[in-house]
Amino acid sequence: KKFALDIIQNYPNDIYYKSPKSKSAFPEFRLLSHRPFPDLSTKIINDWLNKKSYRKIDKQCIVSFIFNITTSVDTLVDRFLPHDIQLFLIIRGLLSEEVLFVAMKKRYRVNYGINHNSNFNRLMAVPFRAKDVPAEKTEFGHPDTALILTQLSYYYHGLNDLQMFQCFNRLNNEEKDPESIYTEWILEENENTIPPNP
Repeated sequence: KKFALDIIQNYPNDIYYKSPKSKSAFPEFRLLSHRPFPDLSTKIINDWLNKKSYRKIDKQCIVSFIFNITTSVDTLVDRFLPHDIQLFLIIRGLLSEEVLFVAMKKRYRVNYGINHNSNFNRLMAVPFRAKDVPAEKTEFGHPDTALILTQLSYYYHGLNDLQMFQCFNRLNNEEKDPESIYTEWILEENENTIPPNP
């Protein structure tokens, strides 16, 4: 969402973009070719690293590791914690192994989506055979792709009333400061469309 408008301006023929219905909603954004993906990947990694407190030389090492798939994980072992290295490997898979690209090429409600059939008791995205026709008894073979497509499905479709109720219950029961989290969720939304704090 953060880089969609910038990418669409630079690659107008390589992107499908549909504006969101509200400020807090997620725009439909799909890659029509590979051309914008390296630029998008660079924006993602730079934005992520700018929020981290790594030294400049360590940031350069991280970028090199993520974008150069021949770089061994051994180059990171003495510099970073195991948790950080796992995170770098995940980002490397999403960007350099192009898991994110594969997911961003797929069409929502045509190639993937949530099966809303009450007999189907999974919340994960599944492959679709045609528009609004989920393939029965199938799922994506690559777990990272399945997770990305599940997130995109909920970004595009939103949550139903039951799912919202479950979110609010978990927010109230499991978080230390539910009011500030709720406020952060609705920060971009128009005040006239917001229900009061839970």
